[in-house]
Amino acid sequence: MTNSPYESDAVRDRIVGLADGSLNQTIYAGAGAGTGKTQALVERIANLVLLAGVRPENIAAVTFTNAAASELRQRVREELERRQAELGESAEGKKIAQALDDLDSAFIGTIHSFAQSLLQERPLSVGLPPVFELSDAVQGDARFDDEWSQWLDEALNDETFSDAVINAQRLGLSQPLGNLKDLALEFHANYDLVERFGELPKPIQTDKPDLVLEAVRSDLHSAYDLRSYCTDPDDKLLAHLESAVAQTLRWIDEVQVVDSEEESILALTQLPKLTSGGGRKGDWNSLDSGDSSLEEVRALLKESQTRLEQGRQSLGEATVVPLVNAVSQMVLGYARKRRSEGLLEFQDLLVLSCELLESDDEVRRYFQRRYTHVLIDEFQDTDPLQLKLAMRLADRHSDSGDAGAPTPGALFVVGDGKQSIYRFRRADLTQLQGLISSLNADRLSLVKNYRSNPEILGWVNEIFEPWMN
Repeated sequence: MTNSPYESDAVRDRIVGLADGSLNQTIYAGAGAGTGKTQALVERIANLVLLAGVRPENIAAVTFTNAAASELRQRVREELERRQAELGESAEGKKIAQALDDLDSAFIGTIHSFAQSLLQERPLSVGLPPVFELSDAVQGDARFDDEWSQWLDEALNDETFSDAVINAQRLGLSQPLGNLKDLALEFHANYDLVERFGELPKPIQTDKPDLVLEAVRSDLHSAYDLRSYCTDPDDKLLAHLESAVAQTLRWIDEVQVVDSEEESILALTQLPKLTSGGGRKGDWNSLDSGDSSLEEVRALLKESQTRLEQGRQSLGEATVVPLVNAVSQMVLGYARKRRSEGLLEFQDLLVLSCELLESDDEVRRYFQRRYTHVLIDEFQDTDPLQLKLAMRLADRHSDSGDAGAPTPGALFVVGDGKQSIYRFRRADLTQLQGLISSLNADRLSLVKNYRSNPEILGWVNEIFEPWMN
């Protein structure tokens, strides 16, 4: 065995699989830029084949891009060729020659292409036709637009849905249909979560807007009638009663004369805020009962404002919940349609491959035998759904779809939390530590930088030390 082109220490030996038993350990290798993480991954793959006798076809190495996958495959081949040249025609050399012949049977590619390969082998298990197509982003967007337009035309013929759209506009949404499409696109990108959480519960039936206004009107009239108990014409609460409260009463009276649901909704959503502040106790005489007239006015104004806020919230829920539920059902229906027609998008590959391994014990055991060792590069950009797929393969002790800890040695991941850039794809840096903990992995680190000039590194570390610690 030749020396590594990088330093050979105890930690690195465990990461690349040279230390005793390290190829049978679940390892998370933290590796910053320039620390040789790709070379470490290359060496671990080579050592799995040469030292642990793992066949290339039983290895799945997942990278983030097609370019990275192509580079990794080439570097693994070069590593094996280098070792073969050193060992010549020995038994070990012939073993490497056979590994080189079989190298193309190893999976080295992106997580989406890996998921696609699983589904292509067992499509019927998740309700796919024997042959399915994968849409690119442009095709997927165009198909979604067509599906949305067709669904929206039908949905607007439903009175409940169309009334909710109109009410949304009354509530202040200038382009409710545009807002709904934005929501649909967000649901579409995360439809597995939409399916998991289900529909929103129907809002509790409360008073209609005209009844809310009548109750507010009654309280405000009672408060307004108490203004005669104020002895100071400059009192702030008195001024509020004679301006904002009086104006509100006039507006409600006008709405009640018109007796229109639309006008009631507009009034409910646009009435000004009623304040109960201001007023000096010395400016207000006591009621005949001996109670404070000031406190009574304040209580009535507070009750009026509470009624308005509750009415608005109820109206908002009665408007939003049906719209959200309708959009979620549209998105889920479209996902079922893609599955039955075999016209998949990238997210479908992950969702359906996870379902494939969760729903069928025989299929899961088949792929666990097929891919005994899973290696993940750029783990900081792996979202929970992608990790879920890897965990279903790596946990060979569980008979159920709920994976626990991976079988020792079945999973190896390398990454750097400081390089996470795909939070918008659910690769949330704040979840990284939790994901690592769920692996029950040994945490090791590559820290020596081989890419940058030591003098530059020293200067950067000194300058940025207060922020990096």
